[in-house]
Amino acid sequence: MATSFSSSTVHFLFLLLFVFISFSNAQPPTNAGIIFDLERDPSTLQYMVKIIQGTPQAEVKLVVDLAGGELPWFNCHEGYDSSSMEPIICTSPICFHADKPVGTCAEPDSETCSINVRNPVTRSIGQGELISDIVTVTSNPDSQATPVPSSRSFAFGCAASSNILAGLATTSKGVAGLGRASALSLPSQFADGFQFPNIFAVDLHDSIADEKVFETSGKIYFGGGPYIHFS
Repeated sequence: MATSFSSSTVHFLFLLLFVFISFSNAQPPTNAGIIFDLERDPSTLQYMVKIIQGTPQAEVKLVVDLAGGELPWFNCHEGYDSSSMEPIICTSPICFHADKPVGTCAEPDSETCSINVRNPVTRSIGQGELISDIVTVTSNPDSQATPVPSSRSFAFGCAASSNILAGLATTSKGVAGLGRASALSLPSQFADGFQFPNIFAVDLHDSIADEKVFETSGKIYFGGGPYIHFS
């Protein structure tokens, strides 16, 4: 026997179907991306990302390595004093992802996670250890997503000698590794720590009138856009 529906019943069923589809397609809220300032060194023309880290907070300039930097590293033995800096031990899962010298962590009583740090300019390799420290971040103010927490602890390489800094901008303390293939690169660590996409974008212009050759500052965005800023 055929069943008939009134217009009000059909309207109710349509509304119910619309609500069901809307909820089924709803995505969980995502966190906003974060922004750091960039500065170009006039002598080397290298761009440096300015990271606020440690306790008390200090600005650390790291040369941006877009090619294949596996992790951020800096010389933490000279001019850097942070009470929140801690060594990462060999048994930590984080140490497993690091590029380590042969024999590292082989001894049962070894504690410090010794690593290799790479200079992308001279292509030299130095020794260091893996540490963690607090990084204070700024959420993308133009994003409609949920702002990220202001700080988290992240892993860094601590170079054993200042000799590894050869060829880098004199005001820098190390290198910001942005390689996407590494679990310890800045994009990977930020994505995991703040729960946003593993992407980043670089903006080297302060305004549309800037000439690229004269540009000395900019922004780097992690986790998504919109990719705009005003000076």
